[in-house]
Amino acid sequence: MTKASLTKRLQQAATAFRLGQEGRGNGLYREIIDDIQQLIQTSPHQAEYLPLLSRLLQAQQRHDWLDIADTLEYEITALIQHQEECQ
Repeated sequence: MTKASLTKRLQQAATAFRLGQEGRGNGLYREIIDDIQQLIQTSPHQAEYLPLLSRLLQAQQRHDWLDIADTLEYEITALIQHQEECQ
């Protein structure tokens, strides 16, 4: 997994959720969560991901696909890009 491919999948999942394609969005979401877990293990910024992952879980429990889409596309993407700039 590269950060560029993860960022692309974040955008694809967000788009799917916004278009009401929950099945496609959830499939991508599962892959993304696995990749984020791997990323967290090697990141010195682990603590920054935890509130976002918690927010995603809460949104998923509420079936709030738009909140998931926004968190994936804007907040997690921004965090990944910020970390790349810091390296």
